[in-house]
Amino acid sequence: MSSTIFDDVAPVAVLMQKTYAVYDTPAGKHRFMVVSEAADFMDANLDEGKVYFARIADRMGAWRARFSLLPVSPHDEKWKDLGEWVNDSDARRVTLNAAGRTWAQDNAPSIQKKHDAYLPKWLAKRDRPTLYPTDGIRLQDLRDLM
Repeated sequence: MSSTIFDDVAPVAVLMQKTYAVYDTPAGKHRFMVVSEAADFMDANLDEGKVYFARIADRMGAWRARFSLLPVSPHDEKWKDLGEWVNDSDARRVTLNAAGRTWAQDNAPSIQKKHDAYLPKWLAKRDRPTLYPTDGIRLQDLRDLM
């Protein structure tokens, strides 16, 4: 099972179990999307010089798994597991390669269709997942966490 992460509709990473990605992006407001059978979203308002974390949660869809992006912040119960996840010897850091970019380009109409179909449903939710500026940690504090 894989899920593809986007910053709006620009591809960021293709993730599978026991993988993670690092995405260097400018500060400010972003809307991230995860696509599989459907699309789901997470807003982020990021401060410069901070590191933020999110996780993917899976759930069953009609034909295959669906995924949600969820913030992981110092206020979240999953925060305590972060060091273990990243330091897991089986975990692999992945980067978006040419094959991933080609896949996203070849599937752009389908990705846009999912974006357009599922974003209004997500916006209608009362409690939408969001990373706030205070959810990030300074880069120098990252070493203490790991």
